[in-house]
Amino acid sequence: MIRCITNLCLIFVIQTCVSSHEISLSFLHLNKKETILQGFWNVSVRDLELSIGLDANFDGDISWSEILSQQNSIEKLVNRSLFFRQEMNLCKIQIDDLLIEELSSGPYIHIPISIECNYILKNIKLRYEFLFDLDAQHKAIFTINSKAITNVISFTKKNNTHQIRDKATSLTSLFVIYVKEGYFHIITGYDHLLFLLTLLLPCCVTVTHLKKNHSKNLIEVLWGIFKIVSIFTIAHSVSLAFTSFKIISLESWVVESIIAFSIVLMAINNIVPLFNDRLLFLIFAFGLIHGMGFASIILDLQLPSDYLLVILLAFNFGVELGQLLFIALILPILYFFRTSTFYKKYCLSFLSLTILIISSIWLFERLLGKQFIPKF
Repeated sequence: MIRCITNLCLIFVIQTCVSSHEISLSFLHLNKKETILQGFWNVSVRDLELSIGLDANFDGDISWSEILSQQNSIEKLVNRSLFFRQEMNLCKIQIDDLLIEELSSGPYIHIPISIECNYILKNIKLRYEFLFDLDAQHKAIFTINSKAITNVISFTKKNNTHQIRDKATSLTSLFVIYVKEGYFHIITGYDHLLFLLTLLLPCCVTVTHLKKNHSKNLIEVLWGIFKIVSIFTIAHSVSLAFTSFKIISLESWVVESIIAFSIVLMAINNIVPLFNDRLLFLIFAFGLIHGMGFASIILDLQLPSDYLLVILLAFNFGVELGQLLFIALILPILYFFRTSTFYKKYCLSFLSLTILIISSIWLFERLLGKQFIPKF
């Protein structure tokens, strides 16, 4: 039974090495006028490479010339991904020159588009079909502005068709959308979950330099986890807010590299307890960096500032829900097996070593901008 649980944990850990934290997300912004919709569609270079292939010479680097050479393919992709329909008629999409835009979550292709329908813009539905056949987790955030009114819609594989309405998204609807986005972000953010798992693994035992690991009672376990989660939550909430309001900023690759390094350091501490006296300080410091990682989606939305506070609160609430769900799933397993000699002597060290190897690979990938683990 213990080995079965260990294997399940190991499967989760190995799955993270395939996925890391590459959430697939596109952004569609349109301004509505009398007879035309104008704006742009931002699609990540990574998603375009997956969809149509951009790396012509297969050297692992995608150049601007390689992107421009695929402009016709990108135009065809737009027309088979975005369907604006007015009653029974399909609206015509026109595409302007491509641009490259560096968002906080990485490089995106900026595709200027305009949509023309037969008559005044009413009763228009948008069906979104991009990438769902290759990545079922892909999402799109659609923002439309009309007469100082902003409407925000989220597209998923299961919910890919929406009516374009001339009314602002209510604060309640906006809150629900971004609670879901925050929850989705943490649940699919395997590097954040792996950091949490690394912190949780030793919570039910006292790890010492002498390898005399002692089991803790329930009160000790809950108090220890409360301190860890509280410190981490306070830290990432502060930096999420500061980054979203553009008070602080770091390059995306720096943030992602430090996140990987935080997992490396915590995994080492599980194997050889070097930082137990300063553990809460380290968790707070790394929590600040993880919060900056959480902020990438909010920064990339480019929404009016009057929406930002609601989105920030909702997104952070969703992150906390996902975090608590993960802890609720993992903690009973760890607590149940805390007295097992196999867990204390082998499982803790083996899982921590596996995490150390995976996070070290992530660290080198992010520092060098190369991918050493193939995607399947």
